Amino acid sequence: VFGATNGTQSKAEQSFRHCIQIFEECGNRHERARTLAELAFHLVERGDREAAKPLLSEALQVMESLKLPEVPVVRDTLAQL
Repeated sequence: VFGATNGTQSKAEQSFRHCIQIFEECGNRHERARTLAELAFHLVERGDREAAKPLLSEALQVMESLKLPEVPVVRDTLAQL
């Protein structure tokens, strides 16, 4: 489920993106930001750092505005990319 997919979206990535869409439709910024970050972490693990950067940037912006405890981890990960 979490392995490389030779240019196609993995099942995990599809699931993350589906959840992001649902949280956006529901207006749940908190869980949407967390899921964006988790998708980005997944992409980093798969070696797709460039795709992860904008997701982490968006997640960080929302997490900082909501003062979520995940801010340091997301900020550090983004700085390392």
